[in-house]
Amino acid sequence: MEIEEEAGMAPCDDPAKRDEIDADAAAAAAMKEVHRLVALAGEAFATREYAAYLVRQPDGSIKFERLKAGPGGGVGPELDETGLDFSKVVGYFHTHPGGELTSAINSWDWSKVYNGIYERGSVDGDMSHLRMYVGMQSISYQAVTNLIHVWKGGNWGTTLPIVKVNPDAMPCGS
Repeated sequence: MEIEEEAGMAPCDDPAKRDEIDADAAAAAAMKEVHRLVALAGEAFATREYAAYLVRQPDGSIKFERLKAGPGGGVGPELDETGLDFSKVVGYFHTHPGGELTSAINSWDWSKVYNGIYERGSVDGDMSHLRMYVGMQSISYQAVTNLIHVWKGGNWGTTLPIVKVNPDAMPCGS
């Protein structure tokens, strides 16, 4: 009977899946905010990179924080770490102005990401709960597609496995 109840569990009732759903939704919300800021500035998406931390809130939800634009020219922003509790950081979101995923993998100083967010956010060296999101815009012959990719659990800097995130993802409880 207990196995049947677990098998029928809704994804948001499973803490591990809830974290993944909420982190994906926070990245999607950050991407939407980037698009709003880009439109307000009258710029193209490819003008500059944006970045934010994904942080667990006191109520257990996950939200993006400290979203900041870079100076342009493919240079990422320096995020403010003042007072940031890295034990609450569950991921990092950044946009990449080009639509090519391979260039996003190697974009700007990932060593800062590895050594900063991921090492300080690890739990006894375990980084499996951390995620790195890259939002980009792919422009093809007839369409503009907004994409968000996520690397999970320490496979940063590799091309596989990469998961695409629903750009309209919603958090649990919404």
